[in-house]
Amino acid sequence: MILPSGLRALATALSFRIPNKLSLRAILWRGGYLFLIQPSYNTTRMLKDTYISTPLALSFLLLLISFGIAYSSLKNVDSLLVIHFVGNQGIDFLGTPNDVFGIIFSGLATSLINIFLINVFYKRSKFFSYLIAFFNIFFSVLILIAVAVIISVN
Repeated sequence: MILPSGLRALATALSFRIPNKLSLRAILWRGGYLFLIQPSYNTTRMLKDTYISTPLALSFLLLLISFGIAYSSLKNVDSLLVIHFVGNQGIDFLGTPNDVFGIIFSGLATSLINIFLINVFYKRSKFFSYLIAFFNIFFSVLILIAVAVIISVN
């Protein structure tokens, strides 16, 4: 199929089953492959597992706390903020409060990707899904620390 709007790319969709009951769809576009893995089992069973749901809830709570701290501290700021600095060289990245919220939303996007990975790995290997879930807490704590440091420097 030729893509519209003059892209002149060939897109081919292949759909087949792999042994672990996941349907894998590969899309060929301009020589590159994009793989979409769609689990074929129920995700509510995964969310009832306390080793999955508790870390995910704690992770989203930490992201919500970091958003609340950033919003309450930066809602009236119109000037540039110090986003990153090196001790002996000084400031190397200035930004607006939108950059701080961008850090939080990129943490949210990473958490959503981790939920997708947990969903994929849950049936195959629960250990990897538990590992990703607990890594999500660690990542959210790092986002909270980064937001707190940015606010305390400014």
